Amino acid sequence: MTEQLLHQFDSAIENKSETDFFKAATTICRKYAHYYAIRNSHVTEDWELIADEAVMDVLELVRKTKWTHSANYYFVCLRNKCKWLHLANIAENKNVFSLEQITTSSVGENFLERCDFKAANDERTYNQEIELKAVHRIMELADDFKSKRTVQAESGIDHKTFSRLVSKYQIQFYNGSTGDFLAHMKVYNIYLLCDKDMSLTRQYLKNTGLNRVKHHIRMAELYIDMFKTDRQRFINRFVLPPNQSSRWDKTG
Repeated sequence: MTEQLLHQFDSAIENKSETDFFKAATTICRKYAHYYAIRNSHVTEDWELIADEAVMDVLELVRKTKWTHSANYYFVCLRNKCKWLHLANIAENKNVFSLEQITTSSVGENFLERCDFKAANDERTYNQEIELKAVHRIMELADDFKSKRTVQAESGIDHKTFSRLVSKYQIQFYNGSTGDFLAHMKVYNIYLLCDKDMSLTRQYLKNTGLNRVKHHIRMAELYIDMFKTDRQRFINRFVLPPNQSSRWDKTG
């Protein structure tokens, strides 16, 4: 990954240019997608398609977040998306092919002979690589639905550095929304079992701590409607790990 390419990507974010972002991000993602593909040569993979899908997904994130994050943040999103799509392909694809078979065209030309590719860990300075590894570790723990305090303790990163990285890369932590949803649904299901008798529902839930019966029912109905009419929004909010959808998805 050349310094010129990284500069182009950083400039695209700074200038909020979708065209420049698309050009730089496509080159970056294709390098990563190709790198992951040749590391698992026993599985066939359309790595260019994976790269293009990663670019479009992160471009959508850029639009939703209105360019508010740093270039490093979006860079990490690109790399993680390529890797995630690659791993998903491995999990789904059971066919076995040789590396030579995958990389040879119908006329017998092997593109690896023409490919000028450097290892992915050369794209940033040493200090930047150390920082990004720390960020990946924090995000990995956060996406296990662990609290912010637990993530800091298990990451082994000092509080000052941890706070700086969380702020810089806008790392999200579990906000309790899934637990709230389940509480709403518990009350709603009891409400249905009681033939929608509010008084009987309150009596059934007495001493359970679920006292705001009307609120729970209203929220349950809202989220059931969301599930029916905008399932992806529902999944983004209640199913996906904290950093697999944007902050806007979690609250919007």
